[in-house]
Amino acid sequence: MGIKSDSPMLYPAQQYLKLRSLGAPAVLLSLAMQGVFRGFKDTKTPLYATGFLLLMRVMAVTFCVTLAASMAARQGSTTMAAFQVCLQVWLATSLLADGLAVAGQAILASAFAKMDYEKLGLLLGVALAILLGVGLQLGARLFTKDTGVLHLISIGIPFVAATQPINALAFVFDGVNFGASDFAYAAYSMVLVAIISVLALFVACSHGFVGLWVALTLYMSMRAFAGFWRIGTRTGPWCFLKGTM
Repeated sequence: MGIKSDSPMLYPAQQYLKLRSLGAPAVLLSLAMQGVFRGFKDTKTPLYATGFLLLMRVMAVTFCVTLAASMAARQGSTTMAAFQVCLQVWLATSLLADGLAVAGQAILASAFAKMDYEKLGLLLGVALAILLGVGLQLGARLFTKDTGVLHLISIGIPFVAATQPINALAFVFDGVNFGASDFAYAAYSMVLVAIISVLALFVACSHGFVGLWVALTLYMSMRAFAGFWRIGTRTGPWCFLKGTM
């Protein structure tokens, strides 16, 4: 992660990683299995055919966020602390939209029903943006009293809040594509998004804390676009939509 031997972050990081590593295999396996069960609604579907694609996708998603955290750590403990506060709030609120994604998966796995989940996801994202824009500004002191960290958090708040509609759409489109059993596209498109995002992170890291959030915003925007593009072009499992034009 780039933490030096004399960094005050080293010992807490080692403790965290030792404990976290115990559950890593189970976490990756459960994420892959959940995608299979949600999409097919069939526990007998062979795991070997589609768990690999989902695992590849999860690894691509995890790598981007991990790399961003590594670059924040290299900028010092103050930047790392602010980045983690913003990141965890960003991820926690974004995943609220995953409920809509699960609903979309369940419906599409049974039949290609036409539902406006993307509109619901966008509305939820806008609501979360407003809530975070106000709430995190007022509630940042719940996480820390360090003035340097609070200053950086205030800089990160616009990114955390403004990207919520994008994040919500990304998760909802992920869900409906999983429901359509479009696992191969979901995996390969995520790998491509991850490659571009990694390059963007290396370029943006020279701009410090703001650069990291610009790169993460680009990452989620491309992720949402990838999901929308597949449905919008009416290709793959979405070819049946051509008849509705």
